[in-house]
Amino acid sequence: MTKEELKEAKGKLLKLKEQQKKGLTGYPHIDKPWEKFYEDKSDFPVNEKTVYQEVHDNNIGYPKDLAIQYFGSNITFRKLDKNINSAAKSLKEYGVKKGDFVTIVSAGIPETVYAFYGLSKIGATANLMAFYFDHDQMIKRIDECDSDILIVMSDFYPYIKDAIKKSKIKNVVIIPTLNSSMLKFIKPDKIKTQGGEVTWKQFIKDGSHREETETVNLEKDKPLAMVYSSGTTGASKGILLSEQSFQNLIASYRKSGMDVSRGHKMYQIIPPWFSTGISTSIHLPLSSGATVLMDPRFERDIFVKNIFKYKPDYTVAATSMYEGFLDEKLVGNKDLSFFTYPTEGGEPLRKEVQEKIEDVFKKHNGPKRLLVGYGQCECGATISTETLNTIHTQGTVGIPLPDVNIAIVDENMNPLKYNERGQIIVDTKNGMLEYYNNPEELSGIVQEI
Repeated sequence: MTKEELKEAKGKLLKLKEQQKKGLTGYPHIDKPWEKFYEDKSDFPVNEKTVYQEVHDNNIGYPKDLAIQYFGSNITFRKLDKNINSAAKSLKEYGVKKGDFVTIVSAGIPETVYAFYGLSKIGATANLMAFYFDHDQMIKRIDECDSDILIVMSDFYPYIKDAIKKSKIKNVVIIPTLNSSMLKFIKPDKIKTQGGEVTWKQFIKDGSHREETETVNLEKDKPLAMVYSSGTTGASKGILLSEQSFQNLIASYRKSGMDVSRGHKMYQIIPPWFSTGISTSIHLPLSSGATVLMDPRFERDIFVKNIFKYKPDYTVAATSMYEGFLDEKLVGNKDLSFFTYPTEGGEPLRKEVQEKIEDVFKKHNGPKRLLVGYGQCECGATISTETLNTIHTQGTVGIPLPDVNIAIVDENMNPLKYNERGQIIVDTKNGMLEYYNNPEELSGIVQEI
């Protein structure tokens, strides 16, 4: 969608809104019928803080509470804050300054969290990339943001090291996958280096002599993270997300009635190079004082076993993961009464598959529903979701989050009424700043409706 087309659509929507009368108009983006399912929004303001300040301030009074569980290691909020500060000092030691990009190629492991919040603390930006990224595109994306530091999980380094040699990367920091687990003494990583790389341990040691870094305050439209489009319409594009987009998203979830609070657990399985993985599955629970259960293995059987072992209240996972509950050998006679908020997204979910999964949940005292959501990285992860308070309709993807509005338009950008089929235009406070180095190309997000 071009800028001119969006401008035309916006004009038509605003004109229609001016004609609004009392009662329902027949246009969902004006009537917003979904709002009746949400609680009073006044109690959930968006805090004018960076994501680091949000996590720090909300948990400083609970230093012994559990922040992260990782292969048997329990990381408290005191330890989390200490490790974030250590990462921030080392980033400074390696020359990272406010506004710089640091490339991170890592799954859901504690060091990813430390680096992400450490970058927020010093005002830099996390360039979050998948290890399976096309090598030519990876080199181009790294070089165009002038990133010269790579933080990479050891399991992924063999897949990208040849590409990295051709990029602007000067310093490579390798995180042993089990670095934060006691298992590192039993199964040490055998890291094959090619000269010049340092381990995470050495990286942290290099910055240990520095004084604690100054915490940068929130600035309007300052990029915090860059994730990437799927590339289905051409070369993959860098999606710039600001500190505010992360903060707005967690406020939207709190308004939705999703009770992510202290003492609860979120199982994080979506990789952090997707905005859902870093925002909904990491920042939302940690900022609320909940515990994040981390396991970087994206495997169906492991997912199901971990659900029963660690008993999380919530998770966001793909259909292929939930299909593991259809395996009787994995489920057995186990109880699921703890599993309050299972949410699916990212993969197609057929009605008959959803019904089978929900039947298993019910037979094991679990939730009545597998909740479904929909979103895009451009929209800050989530556009719509089912909640425990909404009407459940098989085959749908819920209702817009609070602070998100949706209009349906025809091919000429004319607004459509209920039960009419067309294109979706999203108005969200949670969305991206722009496509990096390509601000003229828009994703279909209208700034106001």
